[in-house]
Amino acid sequence: MQWETTGRNAGIWVQFVFRDRLYRFQVQDLGDYYDVERVVASIHRALADAGHPERFFSRDTGDQVADFIFGEPRTISEAAREFDWCLDEEFNNVVM
Repeated sequence: MQWETTGRNAGIWVQFVFRDRLYRFQVQDLGDYYDVERVVASIHRALADAGHPERFFSRDTGDQVADFIFGEPRTISEAAREFDWCLDEEFNNVVM
């Protein structure tokens, strides 16, 4: 993944190649945070375009740490129940 800033508060351009396809998008400059939702949503788009069912699911850490589990939605849901993982439903609903 490549990041290119265009100046403070102007946003950040991100690009990556997956399966020979270029994905380029802009994320918000949030100061000491970055626009994780937009990055994960774009990765999900690339996975969907390539026909992959797997997605990244955010765990609720209670702080600003990004903690993800990768897998098929049904498998992650079952594992979350079995292992009592606290998924960040608000985040996951935004990026799916």
